[in-house]
Amino acid sequence: MQLDSSPTRSDQVVGRRGPDEATILLDMASGQYFTLDEVGGRIWELCDGSKTVREIAAVLVQEYEAAPEQIEADLVALLDELYSDGLVHAAIPPDHADQPPRAARRRAQ
Repeated sequence: MQLDSSPTRSDQVVGRRGPDEATILLDMASGQYFTLDEVGGRIWELCDGSKTVREIAAVLVQEYEAAPEQIEADLVALLDELYSDGLVHAAIPPDHADQPPRAARRRAQ
């Protein structure tokens, strides 16, 4: 996913934070469940379409103790997975529309 993209949660996915800080996602179209850790759950919350990937990374840098480059790399990797699984959509700025998203796929069992 590109840094200027604005990720948005799919309206076909329901997410709930559990008691152990994990976030459980249910894709209602496929019936498949996915699990996100605490940081992944925070990223899920931030995918409301109002922020770009770059802006989400800036929020995470303020909230977590890690190098900005590592946060950005991990964020893009997770968003690529969520995008590949159809859990998020990405509005791509017109000047980047001809570039395909990077693919990274890992599905929770």
